[in-house]
Amino acid sequence: AEKSVSAGEAKRTVTNQVIRKGFLRVHTGVKLFQAKDYFFVLSTDNLSWFTDSDEKDKKYMLPLENLKIRDVEGGFMAKRPQFAIFNIDSK
Repeated sequence: AEKSVSAGEAKRTVTNQVIRKGFLRVHTGVKLFQAKDYFFVLSTDNLSWFTDSDEKDKKYMLPLENLKIRDVEGGFMAKRPQFAIFNIDSK
């Protein structure tokens, strides 16, 4: 009456599990104050951002495959931690 579990079934993982939700600021240009705030959802597979917290109007979805994160120095008066997400395959 015992069932055997194959190695593939034992390694099954939950995909696209939500890790964190909140607001993020996306810099839209090279000028200092050209940025816009969006509501984001970080999951195990991607980072999506929306126009508001209703999560109805998706503006962008960024797959997390081949991405890395690095700390970015904020300005003299920066109050929030800042970081950059970049693709390791970009040249």
